[in-house]
Amino acid sequence: MAALSIDGALATTRVLPTNSTADRDAAVRRILSEIACDMHGVPTNADPTRPTPEMVAARRWRDDMYAVLGLTPAPAAPVQVAPSAPAADPTGQPRVVAQIRRTAAEDDFRTRGACRDKPAELFFPVGTSGPALLQVEQAKAVCRRCPVKNECLEWALGSQPFGVAGGMSEDERRDHKRRRVPQPSGRG
Repeated sequence: MAALSIDGALATTRVLPTNSTADRDAAVRRILSEIACDMHGVPTNADPTRPTPEMVAARRWRDDMYAVLGLTPAPAAPVQVAPSAPAADPTGQPRVVAQIRRTAAEDDFRTRGACRDKPAELFFPVGTSGPALLQVEQAKAVCRRCPVKNECLEWALGSQPFGVAGGMSEDERRDHKRRRVPQPSGRG
């Protein structure tokens, strides 16, 4: 892991495993979870069984990023049901019950995006000059041919402060949001 200073902020780069897609996806999930916790002020020793508002916000952001990148959450571990529990098999043997939950990606426009099969790094350039400008243009080229570009832009304007989304960089979206803010009419 290497540290970089970008406009006075400290950023880190991480090397992703290349041996398998599953390993890479697991690493991306872990990294997104770390970033989400950092962004929302979730302490590293937080108890996940007692969610705080910060944890809920971090999970929501992380799940949105999973959907943007076409990742599903990590498979939930099977749950053993004790033989004495009402859900036990009639023979008294425990049975395995899988946790099944729908993901935002299953119902989401992002699953139809032109970016779904592109590397996530393309849409999150490090920096705002030099090679990062070329990367932004490459990401925007994907957005230009995307069938859900407008939906993505609306989503990004509301909840995605980072990277290229909806055909705009994060700076362009900030400018766009400023221009969209209704001006007071002057009537009292």
